[in-house]
Amino acid sequence: MTALASYSTGTVTVAAGGTTVSGSGTIWSGVNVRPGDVLQIGNYQTLITDVTDATHLVIPAWGGGAQTNVAYTIWQWFPQRVAGAQAMADVSTLVAAMNTTGFFWFVDISLSAPDPSLGSDGQYALQPTSGKMWFKSAGTWNFLGIYRGFNARGAYDNAATYAVGDFVSSGGSSYVWVNTTVGSGHAPPNAAYWQLLASKGDKGDTGPVPWSGAAAWATATNYVVGPPASVVVGPNKNIYQCVVAHTAGSFSADLAAGKWLLIGQSATEGTSPTSLAVSGTGTKTFSTQVGLSYQNGVRLRASSNAAPTNWMEGVCTYDPINGVISMTADNSGGAGTFADWNFNRVGERGQPGNALSADEYKYWLGMAAMLDPAAYVLYTGKFSLTVPAGETLYVLNAWSCVIAGGSSSWFHRDLASSEAFEISAGTTIAWDGISFTAFLYVCRPALVMNDPKYVDPKALYFQRLNSLRSIALSQLSVTVASGSAPGTLNRVNFPFDFNDGIFAQVSVMDAPWAILADALFWGVSNTANEISDVHQYRTTKKLLTAFPRAMMPYFEVQSANVSGNATDVSTFVSRGTMAYYKLPGTWRATPSLAYRAAVLADAPSRYYDFGEVAGAVATNLGTTASADAAYVGSVLLALNGATGDGTFAVSLNSADE
Repeated sequence: MTALASYSTGTVTVAAGGTTVSGSGTIWSGVNVRPGDVLQIGNYQTLITDVTDATHLVIPAWGGGAQTNVAYTIWQWFPQRVAGAQAMADVSTLVAAMNTTGFFWFVDISLSAPDPSLGSDGQYALQPTSGKMWFKSAGTWNFLGIYRGFNARGAYDNAATYAVGDFVSSGGSSYVWVNTTVGSGHAPPNAAYWQLLASKGDKGDTGPVPWSGAAAWATATNYVVGPPASVVVGPNKNIYQCVVAHTAGSFSADLAAGKWLLIGQSATEGTSPTSLAVSGTGTKTFSTQVGLSYQNGVRLRASSNAAPTNWMEGVCTYDPINGVISMTADNSGGAGTFADWNFNRVGERGQPGNALSADEYKYWLGMAAMLDPAAYVLYTGKFSLTVPAGETLYVLNAWSCVIAGGSSSWFHRDLASSEAFEISAGTTIAWDGISFTAFLYVCRPALVMNDPKYVDPKALYFQRLNSLRSIALSQLSVTVASGSAPGTLNRVNFPFDFNDGIFAQVSVMDAPWAILADALFWGVSNTANEISDVHQYRTTKKLLTAFPRAMMPYFEVQSANVSGNATDVSTFVSRGTMAYYKLPGTWRATPSLAYRAAVLADAPSRYYDFGEVAGAVATNLGTTASADAAYVGSVLLALNGATGDGTFAVSLNSADE
């Protein structure tokens, strides 16, 4: 028991018969005052019934008369101040709660049922670890069941331990564990342990197959819309679905008629059986497969399947209905005519690896090509020439030509490469219809631009100029005797010890003209400008114009211009002299002597190239000695031969040859 203590702290005021005691200030703050304690003022005592706040007490009606600011004493008499009193009150409250109907008794995890001695009728027992619940009635605990929420455990695991409420997925369905005993190793749908929670639906009926398996298209085959619809792999390797039932005839015709629907585009490249010659210029038209994936503007390379080093390429248009590819060729490799083309997509051709701009490259390409005999073409006869797309021609000499749209004959009478002028793509030059024949000597860079020598044409140009300084000049002369008849013409062949040359300079003395003649004598290349039939306007200049000897094998001089004055008789010796360079075989882009060298490489016993310019003996170039042949009859020698070999030919035109 705690000893009673008294407190006299401050003063209080109470009215006679009043029930409220008010203190001056906080007179019992910190003083343990409780209802039941005794308040004493003077000789009068009363019971404290309530403590309302730190300055007010509630008492029964005060009988000690009015008291104002008087001292007081509080006697701590309240019974709960006795040690253990509050604890007993709490125990009483707890016992009352335990006797309340519905109070749960908790069952230990080690027990299978509640202790029978515990609990009263109407109370419940719960085992939290298992969720089991009991209700006590008539003194007996009755099992109600297991009350436990679902616990998702994922896919069934045979090694895992499961309890009531655990649910798993297995075989497309879900199951919940219902056995009151925790366990493992019992796979669903074992009904002793699992109850079906949710099940996948029954398998539906098999629907119709929309397409048949893809097969190669074949003519005379019945194709159907289905289901299943016929699906084929076309000749172009695309995959098509039949949309109109039909019996196959021509695939391209059936496709054009809308009987097939493209459902899979192949990247397969096309092929073509069209017979065409390899060329890096002009329009090339190929027949190919229909329905390819090409679009207009694609750049393609057409290569021979058997000889793929022979090819040509360019920007193309494509007709997918009729299967036609139209190529504007601007590049090629190799030579020959082929009918086994494979197409492949290629990138746009870039400029060679040098520091030249595109315009610089084109300029120096022309300059370098004018020093290359392989770049020259001589058009003679009654011709019509249109400059191909993407090309530029350099005209060095022209006679009796007309440019499309012009009304007068056109003559360009100067062979000097420095006097050449350009003719752009699309320009047409033709025979003027007046003279017996026309001729046009041009440099065509497209013939050589793909050769590796032209990677840097500017460097090649100066390299060739510098190389000429180490090549000795050669000279070829021809004369007409004084007193010869008007129009007397004498000619001389270039020697056979070279194939390619470059004209350096031409001189004319007392002659109307000194000219170069082609192998068939149809056309000539002029070397001087005429003022009249008698006198020429002659200048001394560097020509530096390349030529293959086989193209223009003759140098000739005429004593008078018979078309102007047939009565003129030469009173002086007419002379013409040509200075020129004999070029080495490594000079030109394309090799010379290609055919003859290939034949001789096989060491034939007899081989005649008919390159003689005089005499009656056809020389055997083969391995058999003393096997030369004899020409019989009026054989015409020294005609134009194979340009690539730089040789001459013979004409066998009459009965006695």
